[in-house]
Amino acid sequence: MDYHSELQRVDDPRSRLDRNRMLNYLLGQLSIDDRALIILHELHGWTVPELARLRKRPEGTIKTRIRRAKLKMRLVLATTKNKPTELAAPRETVYAMSTGKKTLDR
Repeated sequence: MDYHSELQRVDDPRSRLDRNRMLNYLLGQLSIDDRALIILHELHGWTVPELARLRKRPEGTIKTRIRRAKLKMRLVLATTKNKPTELAAPRETVYAMSTGKKTLDR
C-alpha cells in the first residue's frame, strides 16, 4: 500500500493528523489569494458567485483560479516524497485564514 492511499483511512487519528499536515503544506504552496479562494470555497462552502462578488471579479476568473490552485496542489502532492511529519511546518497564515485567528494558541 502506498503512502497516499494510507491517507484515505479516516478511522486512525494519526492518519487524520497526517492529512491535516499535508493539507496545510499544500495550501502553503499557494499564493495568499489562491489559498483564500480554496479555503473559502472548499472548507467554508462559499459559492463561486459569492467569491466573485467578494473579489469583484467575473465568475469565470474565480473558477479558473480555483481550478489552477487545485491543479497546483495535485502536482505538489504527486511530487512530494516526504510524509507530512517530515515536511516544513505549515505557515501561520494558513491557520489564521482558516480560523480567523491572528496567531496560534499553543
